[in-house]
Amino acid sequence: PRQRGAVLKVQDDETGEEIVLKTLADIMKAKSKACDDFRFYMKRYPEIMKHAQFIEGLLSIYGVHASGIVISDIPLYEIAPLRTAKDTGGVPALATQWANEDLELLGLIKFDILGISTLTVMAEALRLIEENTGIKLDIENLPTDPTQSLEAKKTFDMYRTGKLIGVFQCESPGMQDTCVQVGIDRFDDIMAVISLYRPGPMENIPDYCDRKAGRKQVSYFHSTIETHVKAILQGTYGVATYQEDLMRICEMLAGLSLGDGYVIIKGVGKKKIEIIAKNKNIFVQGCVNNGVPREIADQYWEKFIVPFANYGFNKAHAAAYAYNSYITAFLKANYPEEFMCAYLNVETERRKLDRVAELEKESQRMGITILPRDINKCGLNWEIVRKKDEANGIFKSEIRPSVHCKGLSTGAAENIVKNRPYNTPREFAEKTDSEVDRESLIALCDAKFFKTKRDILLKDFETIREDLKTLRKKGRSSANIFDEFGS
Repeated sequence: PRQRGAVLKVQDDETGEEIVLKTLADIMKAKSKACDDFRFYMKRYPEIMKHAQFIEGLLSIYGVHASGIVISDIPLYEIAPLRTAKDTGGVPALATQWANEDLELLGLIKFDILGISTLTVMAEALRLIEENTGIKLDIENLPTDPTQSLEAKKTFDMYRTGKLIGVFQCESPGMQDTCVQVGIDRFDDIMAVISLYRPGPMENIPDYCDRKAGRKQVSYFHSTIETHVKAILQGTYGVATYQEDLMRICEMLAGLSLGDGYVIIKGVGKKKIEIIAKNKNIFVQGCVNNGVPREIADQYWEKFIVPFANYGFNKAHAAAYAYNSYITAFLKANYPEEFMCAYLNVETERRKLDRVAELEKESQRMGITILPRDINKCGLNWEIVRKKDEANGIFKSEIRPSVHCKGLSTGAAENIVKNRPYNTPREFAEKTDSEVDRESLIALCDAKFFKTKRDILLKDFETIREDLKTLRKKGRSSANIFDEFGS
């Protein structure tokens, strides 16, 4: 049912300010004449108020997580109530009727299964590489040591230039600048940058850069703490980064279990005061038992552990994201034509045409020539026409665009490619069907597939379509309004 009055705004009679009423209690105590009638009837009919309080705060509708999958080693219906969420291809999808927090209390795990187009780009790039070079890359075992592999060196060199359009997780201007500042030269740097470039931990990026470059001494808060945590944090130059590191610090410094460390992360992250207070005492006492002065342990909890628990990034997640980032960087640095062509094809298929324009500019910046658009040569996909090979006199790579363009439907594009070549406008009008209409011609003209001025094209095309049969009977030929169909 449609909700009405979920949030009520009224004016405070004393201050004149607008106040928001979200609950029955808010309405009953509000200093506003607008609530007088409601209070009168609630006092007159207290049973209504009593029943209303029972249902206040209950869920009115169910929501389904876009990618949340619950995993169990026994049938879920034995643990939690289920319901039909949606019908997918005639097969009903099931969802639990409990929130994920309740499911976690039962020992179940919710996985977020994300779909990213980057994986499709990788697969397409690998296909093109094998097709063009005969090399079958094993992306699960790419070289990552720049001192042992020229391909790895080229990849890290590119990270340090900040030219990272198309590189997973590193495309935003801020992220590109951060990669330059950090001077990425190892896989762990990619993990750290992805983990730190978020609100909160972002303020630690300058420290990471300065400590990595030797401009600032690596610090572990206090000498009595350093002996316990150095082995854990030295990979990030003492900068708190990963949740797993916090769990290990709780274990090595305070004698807690890894599970207790995870409880601290969850408690601090969700601001559960009782969990924070309880675990602070346990943590501080554990530190004292390991030779840390109580005052230092207190400070370490407040200035290091609590902020860390708030923003610490999952290390396994960081590693997976970083490796996907490295794969895309590796492909772009070592197989630029195949990578950019694959990316252009994937984004074209997704109809992300603004993104296609961005990738086209990036290709040109990389020294790849994007050939002129030609109605008789451009197919449904972008394709590599030639690759740079200076030894054989080829000084520039060339990629031919797809016929797809902004404003042109998929059906029209397929019809144009299917029925070509077109030597005259009569052939174009005759061979293409109704999918290719006025809007299609506007799109093609704006994308520079035709040399003829758009006004002339639009004025004459429909006339040619209408008169085509008559002209054929009379044996007349139309004027070449397109000038040329490209060459």
